[in-house]
Amino acid sequence: MGFDITLTYEKLWGACEYISEGVEYITTHPDFNCPLAKDKFMPDVGAMAVFIEASTGKLPKVIGKPNKEIIESIASKYNLNKDEMVMVGDRLYTDIKTGANAKITSILVYSGETKKEDYLKSEIKADYVFDSIKNMIDYI
Repeated sequence: MGFDITLTYEKLWGACEYISEGVEYITTHPDFNCPLAKDKFMPDVGAMAVFIEASTGKLPKVIGKPNKEIIESIASKYNLNKDEMVMVGDRLYTDIKTGANAKITSILVYSGETKKEDYLKSEIKADYVFDSIKNMIDYI
């Protein structure tokens, strides 16, 4: 299951039937919301997975963020050294957690979902934190 702006109740219902019969399913990521503009969002894959879990009692296998395999796959495919890779993002539980899981440098930007107060309370920590990507570029 991936991000789907054509999602219908019929699709969710069909997925629940297959999954409740034992078919395993995977998702691309666990993000609940997809940001659109300031203070606006639309439901994302994680919200769809929660719907299916509530109906079937089953969780998907997440193949993308925050799993280290996504970084290892990219490093292998493009012959990259993980010491030279950086994960930049605005979400602690996917973006920054991916960096930690894959043991690559992570950079948190406050221009999206995570706010400073969220970060201070979290056990997930980034290697670097910036108010925005612009500030990150100025630093580099």
